[in-house]
Amino acid sequence: MRPKRPDQKSKRREISRGAGLALGLTVAVSLLAWRFVPARGKAGFASRPPPSPEERMSPGRLARLRARPWPVFRLAPGAGSRDGGGEASRTRAVQLLQELLDPLRASPHFGQGTPEFAAVAFRGQIAEWAGRIASDEPQLIPEIAREIERRLCDGVPADEELLVFGYIGLHLPDSTTAHGFECLFKSHPGEDVVIWTMLDAWRHSDRGVTPAIAQLARDAKDPRTKRRFMTAEEERQLRELPH
Repeated sequence: MRPKRPDQKSKRREISRGAGLALGLTVAVSLLAWRFVPARGKAGFASRPPPSPEERMSPGRLARLRARPWPVFRLAPGAGSRDGGGEASRTRAVQLLQELLDPLRASPHFGQGTPEFAAVAFRGQIAEWAGRIASDEPQLIPEIAREIERRLCDGVPADEELLVFGYIGLHLPDSTTAHGFECLFKSHPGEDVVIWTMLDAWRHSDRGVTPAIAQLARDAKDPRTKRRFMTAEEERQLRELPH
């Protein structure tokens, strides 16, 4: 006698029972996992508003951004002339600088006494801007250098703008001039983030030691300023000292 085959209703009941057991097991595991997730971790499961500009630009995040290596674009020999490129070249150089300075001035941090908060957010944009110019319009780099020098020596740029000029110099060393550095270090008071950023740009350029830079090296009080006048070997020895 052959065994009786289960009918379709029995099969459906068995499938439903199995699915119910699987669902119940999944819910139980989820509840156990939630039970043992630390309170700080649970907050991540809830929907939260996006971080404020202050949270995005916290000191720790600023330090990580500043510590990131940056791309450097060098002007190829013969790619540009130090002689004036004419009014059209100057107009274009001004236009290119305004691509960075206009949104900088629109930042809610601009003019609030925390220039780093406004300027450091544009580091990525400045790197892309510098790469585009080095690739597509390298002949304008000397004119950009002259325009930045004019603003450093003849204008009164805000600290946020000075930081942007320093960041440009980090990416485009050929956009700096010895006279521009002299004007900046001679006129800017104190030892602050503007001085340190400009010193970084100077160190990565081939510009010589101007009188104002030499005086700053002699008179520097802040360790962050002094460190920027150290050789790589001196910096290594300083890091190895016990703290």
